[in-house]
Amino acid sequence: MKVALFHTTLPEPGRKPGGVAVAVHRLAAALSARRHEVTVFSLTAAPEDAPYRHVRLFAGRPWLQTWRLARLLALPALLNSVNWRAFDVLHLHGDDWFLLRRGLPTVRLATLPLAIGPRTATIYGIADLANNGVDPSLFFPGEKTPYPSVLYVGTWEGRKRGQFLFEAFVEQVLPRVPQARLTMVADACPEHPAVSFVRFPSDGDLAALYRQSWAFAYPSAYEGFGIPYLEAMASGTAVVCTPNDGARYVLGPLAPRAAVPDDAFADRIADLLLDENERRAMEEEGSARARGFTWDAVAEQHQDAYARAVALHTRRLFH
Repeated sequence: MKVALFHTTLPEPGRKPGGVAVAVHRLAAALSARRHEVTVFSLTAAPEDAPYRHVRLFAGRPWLQTWRLARLLALPALLNSVNWRAFDVLHLHGDDWFLLRRGLPTVRLATLPLAIGPRTATIYGIADLANNGVDPSLFFPGEKTPYPSVLYVGTWEGRKRGQFLFEAFVEQVLPRVPQARLTMVADACPEHPAVSFVRFPSDGDLAALYRQSWAFAYPSAYEGFGIPYLEAMASGTAVVCTPNDGARYVLGPLAPRAAVPDDAFADRIADLLLDENERRAMEEEGSARARGFTWDAVAEQHQDAYARAVALHTRRLFH
């Protein structure tokens, strides 16, 4: 099948990539591995390891990325000038609300809508779910640090709530587990002797941090899906998080033990660091859960969705 995917950006060296940019890159790679002819359209260059064809759109108009109104209004209209006719199906990942020339089956808002996570499906009345995935060749269990270690991956402010975790760790976890250490993979972090600050690690370095940590702490207020939960579980690392729809979906049977309210968050981290049996049990259950979300499994799910979109489009043409 000839598949076209569109997203504004793809992962770039030296910049923290958005979750969707990473997901599009990895989905395209997984579909290519299944011998589909994949072309990704974006406003940025493709990563060096991209195994798919890439087309950079509107390179002479950098303001499409930097001006918010241009991204919201001009870019969706300009997509009408792109020739999609060589493809069997077009999968859009945003910015398509003014795309009127849809002469082929499309996935997102037209022929077949797909939702990431059950909450999004409920809100928009969408029947089909499309998971994100994890690369088991990158995220896998390994040797842990010799000391109790906690990992956070997100932003200092906003819904990821890095500041909340930092304060909970320093003020509540450390008094109970003085030898514990926290690694903050974030955009900002104050200095503290028990806290390491890492900014924009490579995929390999990030995977190593997941693998080595005793617990992954993620107090995000909301996740539509929650790739970091998945990466931690695939790495054999116990998860502590706050309740939200993405956590409940990705964690599955582990959610009641992993997702706790704010007032129990620090104690749950400390309890896990001090209870090896519970930690090991969560590591094993999380690893098993993550095996259902490999990129190959996700690519198969999308492949089936594309086939349904083509069939729906064909029926509409002849009825």
